[in-house]
Amino acid sequence: MATEHVTDRSVLRFAEEVKGRFSFLETLGLHCVRSEATFVRFESPRISTNVYHGRRSFEIGLEVESTLSPTDSYSFSEILRLVDREQGEQYRNYATHTAQGVAEGVGKLAELFQRCVAAGILTDKQLFVRLKLQRQELARNYALETQLVQARRKSEAAWREKDYAAVVKALKPLRDALAATEVGKLEFAEKQCGE
Repeated sequence: MATEHVTDRSVLRFAEEVKGRFSFLETLGLHCVRSEATFVRFESPRISTNVYHGRRSFEIGLEVESTLSPTDSYSFSEILRLVDREQGEQYRNYATHTAQGVAEGVGKLAELFQRCVAAGILTDKQLFVRLKLQRQELARNYALETQLVQARRKSEAAWREKDYAAVVKALKPLRDALAATEVGKLEFAEKQCGE
């Protein structure tokens, strides 16, 4: 069944699979409040969990949000990262456009989410604070990595040209994040500039 030929998504039985595989949420006080061919929502007074089958991407995903302030939703990889940082960084949504693939993908997602639940994610009173802080940290790290890539590119070109002032200008603001060899180059360039 090719992706472009799936017009009636109900034949993939996504909602039925989710309600069956995620029934453990009911025992935790989250009840199914919405069920559609590509989207199922479980809710408690404090937290909601959305499980979805991407309308265009056909990816099976999960997100949580606070029912008290549903402005931010957090992806499953962000949740998993709190429990197992390495696995969270490597996690990718499962994509499928067959009923068998949906059953398999929903089953795998439910198993992983159960691990997170067993680790206390849903009972963590600071969950959304921790998720927000983690997201901010990831954004800072990404920005720093981007700056480092640009600075390295500029400093390498300047190094080849023996433009030591440009090397200093590129690397000095990022000194604390530089590798030891880069600090060595920076210090050499500073000496050449009389700093």
